[in-house]
Amino acid sequence: MGEEPPAGADHADIVQLAPVLRRVVAARLHEPHAVDDVVQETLSRLMAVRERLDAGTLIPYAIVTARNLIAGQWRQTEQSRRHEHQLIDVRPTPPPEDAVLQREDADAVAAARCRRSARTDVREPHLEVVAAALDPVEPVGIESQRARRARRRLDRARDDEACTIDDVEG
Repeated sequence: MGEEPPAGADHADIVQLAPVLRRVVAARLHEPHAVDDVVQETLSRLMAVRERLDAGTLIPYAIVTARNLIAGQWRQTEQSRRHEHQLIDVRPTPPPEDAVLQREDADAVAAARCRRSARTDVREPHLEVVAAALDPVEPVGIESQRARRARRRLDRARDDEACTIDDVEG
């Protein structure tokens, strides 16, 4: 039973590849911190698979691994750039007072309809009969248009009847 070698002894040949890797990576990347990151990641991957590699294939494997890491970074950067526009909504948001103004406009229109209804006192009870008669039958063509119009007029008449005297005065 032999003694185990020190932890860093079998990785000495990999650590000696650092200057070669640094030159290869620096030729493709221009940011020093990115070069250091790729070199460190390449060295750690080499250490993980060292047992499977021959001494003659260590340098080419290291260079190909570094090139693949660089290509992966470029792909990720390009993909991030392409999808950047999806991160935020650049459409202008409506000001909060718009909702209040719309609600006030709707209230004013409803009050005006109630005032008009109170002045003209138009009631169309025959529309209820027409709408009820058309409900079970599925009208076709011009009859379907007439039925829709009759239902709309009926809905408006019901809305007008729902107005109270307070709505008219307010």
